[in-house]
Amino acid sequence: KADLLAAAEQDFVLICNSFPGRDQGYGGEFIRARHAEYLAQGLSGIVLHLTRTGTDNTDELFEDTPHKILRISEAFMGTISSTLAKGSAKVLCHSPTPNIQKELQKQIAHDRLIYWFHGFDSRDYRRLYFNYTTAELAMRKSDLDEIAKWRLDANQISFADGDITKIFVSDYLKDIAERDVGIPAQNARVIANYINGNDFPAQVKRPEQMKKILLLRSFGQRNYGGDIAVEAIKIASQWEGFDDMEFTVRGFGKYFAAETTPLLAFHNVTIQEQYSNLQEMADLHKEHGIFLCPTRFDTQGVTMCEAMASGMLCITNRTTGIPEFIDESCGLLLPPDNPRSMAKALFHAQANAEEMCARAANAATRVRTQCGADQTVQREIDILRGAVK
Repeated sequence: KADLLAAAEQDFVLICNSFPGRDQGYGGEFIRARHAEYLAQGLSGIVLHLTRTGTDNTDELFEDTPHKILRISEAFMGTISSTLAKGSAKVLCHSPTPNIQKELQKQIAHDRLIYWFHGFDSRDYRRLYFNYTTAELAMRKSDLDEIAKWRLDANQISFADGDITKIFVSDYLKDIAERDVGIPAQNARVIANYINGNDFPAQVKRPEQMKKILLLRSFGQRNYGGDIAVEAIKIASQWEGFDDMEFTVRGFGKYFAAETTPLLAFHNVTIQEQYSNLQEMADLHKEHGIFLCPTRFDTQGVTMCEAMASGMLCITNRTTGIPEFIDESCGLLLPPDNPRSMAKALFHAQANAEEMCARAANAATRVRTQCGADQTVQREIDILRGAVK
């Protein structure tokens, strides 16, 4: 509580439900990047990682920064809010749950609150119907409807409140969130997730690298489309020239083993079931020329943007928020849910390797222009400092 009370007098307290650390594994990298940039720009503040299990509120030193990351059970949200209410720090909350919104809005001045919406927190679950089998949906529908109503009620209150700042990561997300919630979001901004070009230095690709293809994806949900890429590789294997390609398939999640098993038959496909940190991702980007990024639903496509920053040619699907961040000048956009078109794109990229290398170079420039610090975290810092009303 003493740490929280002191933090309440700093510039910000950043609340989230996932943040990297010694025992945290995957998740929250886009929040970590923001936090690091806030501190680099001279702001003072802490990260408050709310956990769902346990009651331990012991703070720990995060290994990549001298600043403390407090990991506290969400069960203490009432105490957290009352403590923060005693200070003046801006309270930045990523993907706020209804309970978090209720407690914050009950105790803290609303003009101190800034909410970030990333997707699941503000859209109807039925937009991702493909994440469920018919049987799963029938079994879970009652619970999913209850959760959706719980979020809807909270978001309607927050969206209507002009004192609370709302930030969406894409125009697409803002549009569907407002439609699903049923009202416009007052005092709302669209600011993409920050892509740090220093983490993903741009590499000039050589034509021969268009034969080296990387699939680096979570296989945790169907919306990530890992099955689309796997099927595309299987289709490509039937055509002349496939043996000249080299594939690296790395990822994790409940569908990984089952969906990648058919690829074990191919000598030119390396399968690695593991999570990659930033350095490992950048190293893979450097080795390969093409980044396969299938998707059924993305509000931005952070993994795609990171590959673009490294100067890779991204092959992805023209769906949801993706076209806001990539076009035919800097990548290849394909029809949704079409493995055959993705297979054809692999051969097209190699037949037009010089042009594809130019598009990859354009990708590195575009992502720095669109998702670099000036267009993302600097705008957020301006809001924190009150430069933007």
